[in-house]
Amino acid sequence: MALAAAMLSARGSYAGFEVLTATEPNTWTAGTVDLSVAPASLQLSIEGAIPGSFGSTCTRVTSTGSLPAQVRLYLKGADLGGDGLASHVTLRIDEGTGGSADCGDFVRTGTVYNTAGMSDTAKTVAGFSAVAHDYATGAGSWNAAPNDQRSYRFSWQLQDDNAAAGRTLTARFTWEAQSLSL
Repeated sequence: MALAAAMLSARGSYAGFEVLTATEPNTWTAGTVDLSVAPASLQLSIEGAIPGSFGSTCTRVTSTGSLPAQVRLYLKGADLGGDGLASHVTLRIDEGTGGSADCGDFVRTGTVYNTAGMSDTAKTVAGFSAVAHDYATGAGSWNAAPNDQRSYRFSWQLQDDNAAAGRTLTARFTWEAQSLSL
């Protein structure tokens, strides 16, 4: 009996309580940066143009993401095609409000490229691509909150230069948005 009592005392007694609690599930969602362009295709269609031919078209860019972003416009070299007409088409890009494709409601608030206008024949489609060819060199930078809009008017004129005869041009302009630091 003494042995049994000694064993019980050597073991001691132990009583413990434990409780756990946890938070509700945590959720993280990354914000988005996105743009839409209307009309979806920028129509600068020039067929059978003669020296001095000119025109313009407008488009509206909307920030459709959930984060504020800086938006810039550029023309990558890879998106500039044809066989040399880009050096003979003077280009002016204005920004503003409105934005119907025919520019009927466009109100200019600034100029993104070629402030002198059609008289500055050094400001060509090829020239724009040379100075604004990626986000870092992009033109017309604006800080867009979600749902902000900006309209652009692209005006062009074919220069009076025999070297332009029979040449072609294709160009795909890009707007890129990158989120602003919060």
